[in-house]
Amino acid sequence: MDLIDETLTTQSKNKMLLASIRTATEFAKTTLNRYYQLTDSSDVYRIAMGTLNIMIDVLTTKLQCT
Repeated sequence: MDLIDETLTTQSKNKMLLASIRTATEFAKTTLNRYYQLTDSSDVYRIAMGTLNIMIDVLTTKLQCT
């Protein structure tokens, strides 16, 4: 995600590109960031992250026991 954001930022400031392309990349960046921020409030995202944390805890415990 960071790489995409960085690339869009760089391209939106690239004076070698047409103004319309720079504007489109800035719009894409704004849209992407808006949806990325909404991800944190998504129930599915929270469940997935909770499940991931539980799996990490279980694996860590199993590795410590061996």
